[in-house]
Amino acid sequence: MASLHARAATPGETLSAFHAALHAGDEARAMKLLSPEAVIYEAGHVERSRSEYADHHLADDIAFARATTRRVLRHKERIDGETAILEKKGDGWVVLHFHWSSRKAK
Repeated sequence: MASLHARAATPGETLSAFHAALHAGDEARAMKLLSPEAVIYEAGHVERSRSEYADHHLADDIAFARATTRRVLRHKERIDGETAILEKKGDGWVVLHFHWSSRKAK
């Protein structure tokens, strides 16, 4: 079996793999793609570590991902981006920071 890092060799592939793990309900895979020091800003709250995120919002994010359809309209990578910051670990990448925003449905 190919290693996780071999399947997620770029930042974009890592983000796609994270969202695919949420959609599949695969908590273990999603957690492997987050740095232990990950910081996630979501809905006006902050989770200050991977374990805090797992304890507080992971289940809700999985439920949301499974109940909705995700379609990437535009993807842009740059080293100093603000929405998702990834860190190179060995041959692969892990998410170090997410800043998710949402708005009320129209």
